Amino acid sequence: MKKLSLLLACAFLAAGVSGCAFGQPGEESSSSAVVPSGEASAGGEESAPTASSAASVPSAATGEPPAQAAPDTEAWEQQAVVLTDQIVSCCLQTFDESAGVTALDGREIFQFIATISRYREEPGYPYGDAVTITEPDSRNPNLVAHVAEAEAQNIAYQLFGVADWSCDAPDCYDGSVPEYHFNLEAGLPVSPYSAQEATAKMEGDSVTVSFRLTDSDSFADAAGDGRKDFGPFQAVYRIMSEEGKTFLRFQGISPMQ
Repeated sequence: MKKLSLLLACAFLAAGVSGCAFGQPGEESSSSAVVPSGEASAGGEESAPTASSAASVPSAATGEPPAQAAPDTEAWEQQAVVLTDQIVSCCLQTFDESAGVTALDGREIFQFIATISRYREEPGYPYGDAVTITEPDSRNPNLVAHVAEAEAQNIAYQLFGVADWSCDAPDCYDGSVPEYHFNLEAGLPVSPYSAQEATAKMEGDSVTVSFRLTDSDSFADAAGDGRKDFGPFQAVYRIMSEEGKTFLRFQGISPMQ
């Protein structure tokens, strides 16, 4: 499975970055909540918890940003489950399943940014407001997702602990805005893995998501030998509070003993 995954991952890297067309066969992109090119997206209802990069309004008494209201246990658990699905299904590349992973590399973080649009309407997803989707027009014939560079760096820091993150992807980056942009009609990146039967439990300032790690459907179909089950795994997050904001930070994925 690893040999096949590496070959497919290399093919993705070779073809996917060009024009930011990730080209996953059969991938459908959602066209809901889109706005015309050049227009800002309308504000919708905010789901909690939201890890927003927008500056908090300073307190009139202290001048310090007010602390966010802490989401309840169920909200943190819901958020951790949807983040785990995105990390496992869209970002992880082949790794030693017996050891797990402690951090995502720069390319895997890029794939997280690229797939925000896929999860933006999922209940509990904290970064849906970071993406704007524009409809095809005379200047661009494609449905495109836009993520401001500042938003991407905020997500990379909050969720993955990487400060001043950037990615060398010239076909997906416009320095004049600045922003990352992704052609949704060409498909979005996928991982060779899938998280099945995910459940979450919060204890203190940690949230643990338990799931079964398997091959993804696309990689299992390509291998022709059915879906492989790697057994029970867990993803761990820590609840962080900084500058009046609260958010989850990814601590790693490991096999359960």
